[in-house]
Amino acid sequence: MNSCALNPRPWSNSWTRLPTILALLISGTLPASFCEAQEIAPAEVFTRLKSLVGEWEGKTEKERVLKVIYRLVANDSVLVESWTLAPGQETLTLYHLDGTDLLATHYCAVGNQPRLRLKTPATESGFVFEFVSATNLAKPESTHQHQFEIRLLGPDLMWRSETYLESGKAETEAVTYKKQVAFAPLFGS
Repeated sequence: MNSCALNPRPWSNSWTRLPTILALLISGTLPASFCEAQEIAPAEVFTRLKSLVGEWEGKTEKERVLKVIYRLVANDSVLVESWTLAPGQETLTLYHLDGTDLLATHYCAVGNQPRLRLKTPATESGFVFEFVSATNLAKPESTHQHQFEIRLLGPDLMWRSETYLESGKAETEAVTYKKQVAFAPLFGS
């Protein structure tokens, strides 16, 4: 894969350089350092994920509306992701740092709790979390969240994919979400 695909805006705000960049791309001589995706440390990823605080809404390919709320707890050291699946049915994913790792524990409606770790090195193109272990997982082939990815597309737009494993078979669903309401800190943090 072309490394520029990982960083689709390597020139940032330098539109005046666009003709030169296009000529270099066409000729295949664009310096690798120009296109390389910037690696982001897990602590920086966590800081960026905090920008999700608020209410979000997205629609699946089958037109099912999904709503998710992000909020911070424990002195802003834990990001809570709350999914309302039906009245009285909620799932949670809790994000927090553990030393140099960023972890996510998903409290699933099927009754297990997969733990996922940010795949490193993370890049600006997306944050991938991969399965590490789970509690209350009857068998390794039992249904569980195995991976998910978050892409921050702007202050009010996010893309997320989730992959669940069931009997060894992976099913992935991707949805773009739009922020509906941003939450202000309660005590002016």
